[in-house]
Amino acid sequence: MLSKVFRKLLNIFVVVIVVGLFLYSIVFLKVVSEKTQNSLEINFNSLKERFVPYCTRKILRINNEGISLYNIFGKFLWEIKNGNLSFFADVNGKYIMLCAGNRKNLYLYKGKKLIKIIKTENEIIIAKLGKSGKVLVVTSELGTKGRVMLFNKKAKILYSWISSFGNILDATISNNEKFISISVMDIKEKKIFSTVFVFNVKDQKLNFEVCQENVLIARLKFDKSSIIVASDSGISSFDKFGKVRFKIDFTDSLIKEINFENESLLTLLTESCDGYSKIDIYLNNGKKIGNYKQKGKISNVEVVGRNIIFNSFENIIMVSFEGKIRKAINIPYSPNGICLIKNSSSILIVGNTRANIVNLNHKNKFKEIVNE
Repeated sequence: MLSKVFRKLLNIFVVVIVVGLFLYSIVFLKVVSEKTQNSLEINFNSLKERFVPYCTRKILRINNEGISLYNIFGKFLWEIKNGNLSFFADVNGKYIMLCAGNRKNLYLYKGKKLIKIIKTENEIIIAKLGKSGKVLVVTSELGTKGRVMLFNKKAKILYSWISSFGNILDATISNNEKFISISVMDIKEKKIFSTVFVFNVKDQKLNFEVCQENVLIARLKFDKSSIIVASDSGISSFDKFGKVRFKIDFTDSLIKEINFENESLLTLLTESCDGYSKIDIYLNNGKKIGNYKQKGKISNVEVVGRNIIFNSFENIIMVSFEGKIRKAINIPYSPNGICLIKNSSSILIVGNTRANIVNLNHKNKFKEIVNE
């Protein structure tokens, strides 16, 4: 009796060990393969190519024919053919939005599955995608300065607003999809006035508005309970009541890039008349936590953990927030962009006719100038 029980327990133990080793081998091989990978390459012929991170450790390639998905090893996974694409797209979570045809049709996908086609009477100027698949659209309306509409996944209009006095520059939706912000520019007596409106979607009411003189607003972004406003004169943040949280004024330097795609940080790239480029790093409460300065041009600034990465001529450089160079890789072409890959130590470097996936933590086929 005991021997039967013992044999049964032994069999169960062996099964557990075998399953455990199998699962371990999968995880181990996956980690090792990423750590030891070299720079992988995606080739293309068109200059109209855009690459964006998608879900975990994947990359979406967008061009005028449609979209295709790759993993971090450069392996092709699937594609969606959508001819006559207007190179107008947005991604949020698993949702993908494409604008095609005469800029009056929006195609909403979840992965490669088409959910809905949203049709508008007038040309789409701006389209933003919410995290649950809601779509914020700005169209050019005859006799007005533009119309803003919020659609749900069934193409039903949840909110609509028409500008009667100024041209719409930007519009965005909050992370919880409860608020919409719109920036409008108007010219009066040879002066520029930019106004930011924040609307409550559920109540269909104006939450607050802020008007600034001689300011041209470029971008809007919600950050939890506040709205961040980037203009040609600085960056401002307002709380849900319209009260200023912080303000960053630009000095004599020329602003080149503002990046606030990171959830907790924003970066500001400027160029001075003496040929220096400078990156300033701020928390989303306006506190400055670091900077980096060098002679020569910088572009495509991104935040990677506790470091910033950018390209300078034919070099990809990673520096700490304190300005210390961590790594510098020489690329045999001038990069047009850098695409971060979620939950991965790899990045995608995009050139005119090629894109390379490079692991920042390990050696690549490209020459490393600096590698701590």
